[in-house]
Amino acid sequence: LDAVKNSKLPIRTIKELKEEAERICGKPEPVEFGKRVIAAVNWVDGTVIDVVRQVIE
Repeated sequence: LDAVKNSKLPIRTIKELKEEAERICGKPEPVEFGKRVIAAVNWVDGTVIDVVRQVIE
């Protein structure tokens, strides 16, 4: 942040960016997830830290 504080770039919080995106695009519909795991996110030591589940349409 220090590198851009004195620039003309606007600095916004994640919350402000989310609100602007929702104002422009609308709020997204809720997503329903299935039980099927389609991907795993691993840490460098191989520990699974997250999974990606199938979306039910």
